[in-house]
Amino acid sequence: MRVHFKPVLASLVLLFLVSHCMIVSGIGSILQSDNPKSDNSLFGLLALAGGSGRQNGDSSTPTVGSGGGQNGNWSQQAYLKAPNAEANDQFGYSVSISGDTIVVGAIYEDSNQTTITNGATASSNNIAVDSGAAYVFVRSGSNWSHQAYLKAPNAEAGDVFGYSVSISGDTIVVGANFEASNQTTITNGATASSNNSADDSGAAYVFVRSGSNWSNQAYLKAPNAEASDYFGYSAISGDTIVVGAIGEASNQTTITNGATKPT
Repeated sequence: MRVHFKPVLASLVLLFLVSHCMIVSGIGSILQSDNPKSDNSLFGLLALAGGSGRQNGDSSTPTVGSGGGQNGNWSQQAYLKAPNAEANDQFGYSVSISGDTIVVGAIYEDSNQTTITNGATASSNNIAVDSGAAYVFVRSGSNWSHQAYLKAPNAEAGDVFGYSVSISGDTIVVGANFEASNQTTITNGATASSNNSADDSGAAYVFVRSGSNWSNQAYLKAPNAEASDYFGYSAISGDTIVVGAIGEASNQTTITNGATKPT
């Protein structure tokens, strides 16, 4: 946990459409094209260009578009806001997309809720400053709607849940780099440690969707978790997750295959 100073920034997500586009330029952009002949045709129809995020500075206006060709024109498709939007939540700090589903992180959201809200609402309390949240949006036709409000099951002030978000199909992984548990094992299920003896060790949380409902699947911790490791920079592909820990301090220069603690 850590006290953070919030810059005063508006937070939103803009969605854009393009009838013909092969490349989306810009910091933190992800291209998804339906052109089978394009080298960029990896993920289907949507392109996500993050104007903010942990990689990209302090701006809070990531953008989304669709296409699969060349030399096209973009137009806005939708304007996304959190259902509990408040000043300085930094909604849009992290973004990820898979098919017709978008997940957006808001690292300075302040609710102390420790459960998932499936549906269009979200908590309005501000008891756990900078605990963080993630929001799931889905598209039907050309219309987007809010599907779920995700919180860590051990949400506490300063955890900045939502620092990274990544989605693949019906699975989302969310990082909370300043989470403070000293746990060194994975918890499969809906619970997570509530101790705070390893400040900023970090954690990642796995959520899965059944139908239109999301639930907690796992709480991920490093097997050598220590204070200030900042474990939590997460990405997912299919049934594989990778998590970075930028403050980890081992001098090991080899790969450890398996579940043992690095030396």
